[in-house]
Amino acid sequence: TFSNRNLTLTMVEIKRDKRNRMSVEAYRSNDENKKLTKRQKKAAVAKAPYFTPKPASAIKGIDIPVEHMMPQQRIDLIADLSESILEDPASALTSTRTEIATPSKSQSKKENDDSNVGGSDAPINEPQYHKTQSKMNKLLDLASLSTNGHDSHAARLALLSLLAIFQDILPAYRIRLPTEAEMSVRVSKETKKTWDYERKLLQSYQKYLQLLETTWEEGKFGHRSLLSAMLQDGEQKGTKQKKFQGGPPTTLAATAILSLSQLLQTCYNFNFRSNLLQIIVRQANHRSCEEVRSSCCQALAAMFSKDVQGEASLEAVRRMSKMIKERQQHSGGRRGGIIVRPELLNTWLSLPLRVHEDEAMAAKLAAQAKAKKAKKSQRDKEMADIEKEMKEGEATVDKMELATNQAEILHSITLTYFRVLKSVEDTFTEDGNSNASTTDLLPAALRGLAKFSHLIHLDAVVDLLIVLKDLLKNAHYLPPDAAIHCILCALKTLRGPG
Repeated sequence: TFSNRNLTLTMVEIKRDKRNRMSVEAYRSNDENKKLTKRQKKAAVAKAPYFTPKPASAIKGIDIPVEHMMPQQRIDLIADLSESILEDPASALTSTRTEIATPSKSQSKKENDDSNVGGSDAPINEPQYHKTQSKMNKLLDLASLSTNGHDSHAARLALLSLLAIFQDILPAYRIRLPTEAEMSVRVSKETKKTWDYERKLLQSYQKYLQLLETTWEEGKFGHRSLLSAMLQDGEQKGTKQKKFQGGPPTTLAATAILSLSQLLQTCYNFNFRSNLLQIIVRQANHRSCEEVRSSCCQALAAMFSKDVQGEASLEAVRRMSKMIKERQQHSGGRRGGIIVRPELLNTWLSLPLRVHEDEAMAAKLAAQAKAKKAKKSQRDKEMADIEKEMKEGEATVDKMELATNQAEILHSITLTYFRVLKSVEDTFTEDGNSNASTTDLLPAALRGLAKFSHLIHLDAVVDLLIVLKDLLKNAHYLPPDAAIHCILCALKTLRGPG
């Protein structure tokens, strides 16, 4: 009992002494903080890092080749890399060097002294370094089937992780890399650091887009082995078969096209927008897979509604109009088969067009006059380029450019709608039959014309009413929904310009 009592008293004294020591240290720290000025306190807070980024060499398994890992090791590495990249993107884009462990200095000095006994000048051992791959490149290797040991589950997780990373770290403006003349000028270390970070970010994002496109192209018709086997069987039989379209896309390919759709919705103002639109516009008219077609159309509609300046929307509408025109010309009036899906035209209903064609024409003439005035000297041209780059970084909207973009968008979609109406009118036969591939597009075209008819020029409105009158004369040849849309379009058009 006596020993237990002494032990208890000893523990109480230790705790009391520790508490007193902590209070003294806190008093000293508070006293020191009182002596600091506000500027010194702000500098101390800014100097203290919010977190200490984990180096690439500290991540477990980063030096192990991906194809030699177990599946669970790949998944754990994807999680660690994603967290580390989001914490510090700048260091994640750069490869690191670590010094290989060498014998101690005294031992190496003794060995050098022993070797120099005979008078020979032996070379001093230089330190050796091991280069560690950057975290971003390692994650890109995990997302590729050719480098991760054909692990489709790990590749899918890596693709989705990279999607979340790029959606978080990509800026909302287009990056312009410095020219050779700008690189030759002496700049500060911070500017060089920013240039290096933006260059590596663009390279990594481009690699990711190329990987997504390759993954989609390899798996959009199902597994390649099954496809090649079926094609070989058809060639061996020597019989005439219909063109094999392949099965549904693989899970990894569907993940790739969904990732591209998500990037278009959030990063349409960033670099490589044309690469995204080229794939998404083409797959928005996918023949067999409804999920792929729906996701691409939803991405386009979301981009149309979010695009404030109208530049990305104009590029997408031009690509879509060109594709529809080529498909109609390629069909040559043949019957059977849907050339263009109606969902593709329905995405244009999300366009927030508000500028009348006459107002847009005035804005276009004003922009041309301003451009002529800016061509006086080279200095004025350089200042105009700098001003344009500054506007891209700002969140404001250039009303003149918006009016010009919306006018060109309105012209393109109106031309496409009229082309659909004209093709329906021309495909009527003496029997009363019409081409199904064009009549399926008629309700979508009429719905779009009914929405935007109040913005069209008056001469175009008169032409539209004449075409609608001709279509209603043959209303008994049209599907019921197309005939009803003709009447609704005519009524909304007459209600608009007056």
